[in-house]
Amino acid sequence: PLIVPEALNNFYMTCPLERKLDLLVWFLRKHKDEKVIVYFLTCAVVDYFFQILRERPELEAVKLFSFHGKAPAKKRAKTMQGFDENDGGCALLVTD
Repeated sequence: PLIVPEALNNFYMTCPLERKLDLLVWFLRKHKDEKVIVYFLTCAVVDYFFQILRERPELEAVKLFSFHGKAPAKKRAKTMQGFDENDGGCALLVTD
């Protein structure tokens, strides 16, 4: 059986493509003191949003991590360790 942590909150949002970045920034700012995982469709999209979001001054309080299967195993392990050890205020951008 699937065990889901009691403290886990799962959200999703559908939006027009032209609003995607603004709504993602809004969501990350709203949850800036929490751990957030954002799923994207492809590795390239993870890389794109990771670069774009790192440049947004309003997200400087949110530590961003990029994680996908095309990254070397050592980098993925280091990323997961950093995300796990962070007490909050971070977002993990991933593929499924």
